[in-house]
Formats: sequence, structure tokens, C-alpha cells
Amino acid sequence: MGETPKTALHRFLTEATWEADKINERRLEVMSKSNQTRISRGFSLIIDDSGHRKSGNFTAGVGRQYIGEIGKTDNGNVVVTTHLYDGKESLPLDIELYQHGNSLPEGKKDPEFKKKTELALELIDKSLKRGYRPGIVLIDSGYGNNTSFLIELEKRKLNYIGGIAKNRKISINKEDIIASMRVKPRPV
Repeated sequence: MGETPKTALHRFLTEATWEADKINERRLEVMSKSNQTRISRGFSLIIDDSGHRKSGNFTAGVGRQYIGEIGKTDNGNVVVTTHLYDGKESLPLDIELYQHGNSLPEGKKDPEFKKKTELALELIDKSLKRGYRPGIVLIDSGYGNNTSFLIELEKRKLNYIGGIAKNRKISINKEDIIASMRVKPRPV
């Protein structure tokens, strides 16, 4: 007796050898050619992470960490994502699993361990390599409070808007504001 379509699809998804990066690149190529999914000039790059509750220890990256879905610390996994947004359309770019230190054999000393900000920078570099140079990068306070992350954005000559903690001190140089008002917007 032959396989049902459902069984065949399940076997394809769980047993077939395919490279996620190649499939994602092909997805982005197809989406960029379609009028409904093509991103217009002047887009923003959104960096976010999303946590999801998960019990057990058989899934990669599961550990006790902040889970945004429920608004508290619990057992779960977290992914870092990038999206383009042009005011009309949102295009998901990439997703990377954050491997919580407790989920790795050597903890935070494990060669596989990367901070969320490191994953975000890798995803930003991937976007830039594809030719997606955003007008602005949008980040939440998890990234906006990280000075070394912000310095890396500035090294890449990326403008950004981010949340910051209410106790974070910032300084604004009046001359920089005046100078930025004179600069013509660069084409994206």
C-alpha cells in the first residue's frame, strides 16, 4: 500500500536532506520578484527575539530564560529574527535559534554559544550582504541597552531607533543634531 500525502509530507520534512539557508535564499528571491511581496525603497530592518514556552530537554536551545510570549522567565527557547518593513509590507528575512548557555554541554564557554546580540549582528550582516541596506534599524531595549551592540551598528553606518531602560543615561550633542538636520537623506 502507498503512502498517504500526509505521511509523504511528514517524511519529506523530517528525513529529507535539504539546507535551510539555500531554501530561505530561494524564498527571498521569489518574494522579491512578486509585486505583492517586493519591499519598496526606504525600508526599516526590524531586529527582534521571541521566546516560546517549551518543556523537556530534547529540543535544542531549551533553558530557563525570559519568554516574551508569557512575559516571565520559564523553560523555553528563543529565536532572533530579522524583518524588512516598508510601511506597507513586512518581509521576514532570517531566524536563528538562541542556544541558552544551560542547553549546551560547556555552558557559556561552549564554542556554539553566542549572545543574542551576536546572533542579531550576524543576521544584520547577512541582510547587508544581500544588498538590503535599511534606512533605519528598529530594536527593542534588549538591544538598545547594549552599548557594544550599538557601537557595532554605528561601525556599519546604520541609523537606529531603540528602546532603552528608564534608568539609562544618554547624552545628545547639540552640534550633531544641527548637522544631521542639514544632511540630505541618502538613497536606500
